[in-house]
Amino acid sequence: MNNYQHYEAKDFVMDELFQSWVHKKDPAVIQFWEEWRLTHPEKQEEIEKAVEILRMLSSEKNIAGHQEQAEVWEKIQHSVSQAESMENKQLTFRWYYAAASIALIILAALGYWTLGQQEDKVYFSTGFGETRTLMLPDSTLVTLNANSRLSYLSGWQEAGGDRNVWMEGEGFFEVSHRNGQKFIVHTSQAAVEVLGTSFNVSERRGSTEVILSSGKVALHVQEEKVLMEPGEQVSYDTNSKQIEKKIVNPELLTSWRNNELIFEAAPLSEIAILLEDNYGYQVIFEEETIEALLFSGTISAQKIKLLLEALSETHQIQITQQDDTLIFKK
Repeated sequence: MNNYQHYEAKDFVMDELFQSWVHKKDPAVIQFWEEWRLTHPEKQEEIEKAVEILRMLSSEKNIAGHQEQAEVWEKIQHSVSQAESMENKQLTFRWYYAAASIALIILAALGYWTLGQQEDKVYFSTGFGETRTLMLPDSTLVTLNANSRLSYLSGWQEAGGDRNVWMEGEGFFEVSHRNGQKFIVHTSQAAVEVLGTSFNVSERRGSTEVILSSGKVALHVQEEKVLMEPGEQVSYDTNSKQIEKKIVNPELLTSWRNNELIFEAAPLSEIAILLEDNYGYQVIFEEETIEALLFSGTISAQKIKLLLEALSETHQIQITQQDDTLIFKK
């Protein structure tokens, strides 16, 4: 999930989860945003701006993609700067929406606004420290890890053809076999093609990782197609453009779906990534030597304080918490 604390109005406008909340498409999404808005009052003005723009866009019965929204936003920003030079800054809020309307009219007149009606999507999401099991329309079971999101087109069951889902974060899939129907999981960097199998997909920090428990999958990255066998893990890093395949223990690496965290000689640097991505903490090591310390053990995924106590006792280190920040020091 994105770091919404740093979002401005334009970022909210182009976020699909935020769009779903504005258009009231999914109860879980609505609950997430209502709670998030209450806990982040400093973002209220940016949220209100984004809501007004999205409602205006939906009134045109078209929902722009990311590129078109970006073009609209550039014109809005240009019009706003002109408005501010003509009027006192106290009137900026009113000019903001007037400029947005002008920008839409300009785009329509120039023929830029050419997208047809976008198909509705069904969304599911989890918060920090939460897992969720879903049954998709084809009876495929999906377990979403914390801080993750999955979506698919509504009407998918009736349409036939390939079964496409989109995912951010991490999920474990137990795919229902359908003759002639592929099951494809899309991330921002790759696509996992399946016929009937169980596997784990994770997309975090610019890396896509697939762990195959049973069956066969084909991972499509860039122009490459990587075939996988059970017990293999394939990782693709966006920055290095490198693909790595290795043998792993799937049950160990997917233990989170059973609400367990199993560590075997895991460096504290890796555990810190888990605490940040799945539980929303920021981890600070006061000394680099602490990051390399290893930990083995099994902890309930719902008892993070117990994990922190175990790390502290095992290595005789002090872990202090300041709001959402964890500080590791000797």
